[in-house]
Amino acid sequence: MSEFDKLHDAVLLSMEHRWGEKRLCCVFLPVSHELRPLSLTFDGVTEVHIPAMEPWGPSNSVNTISCDRDGCVVDFVIEMQSGDLIKIKAKNLI
Repeated sequence: MSEFDKLHDAVLLSMEHRWGEKRLCCVFLPVSHELRPLSLTFDGVTEVHIPAMEPWGPSNSVNTISCDRDGCVVDFVIEMQSGDLIKIKAKNLI
């Protein structure tokens, strides 16, 4: 099981982009009552796309999270249950 699998159905609570630090922090609330809010911090961020078109209908829950490394850049995609794809390009996940 991937660490990202634990975030299936988690609620995306917030996203904070620290422009000068090139850092993005995403905070999630997993569905398990045993888990507290969990954050993913992306370092060396060069691009962030956060659409809110809701093609599948309104939802603030995560469907899947994936990543693909291309050289020294990692492409992260957070697929929301709304159908929106949040895309992040960063050097790494810390």
